[in-house]
Amino acid sequence: MTIGLISRSAGLSPKSDRKISENDLSWASLVLVMETDHRSK
Repeated sequence: MTIGLISRSAGLSPKSDRKISENDLSWASLVLVMETDHRSK
């Protein structure tokens, strides 16, 4: 059985190449964060 996964990467920092958007969050069924304080942002 093969599980298909599609992922996106985005950041919160102004220095990020790609900033996270409302659309990214709407698209995602799961959001993983690197730091605890990112969950509240």
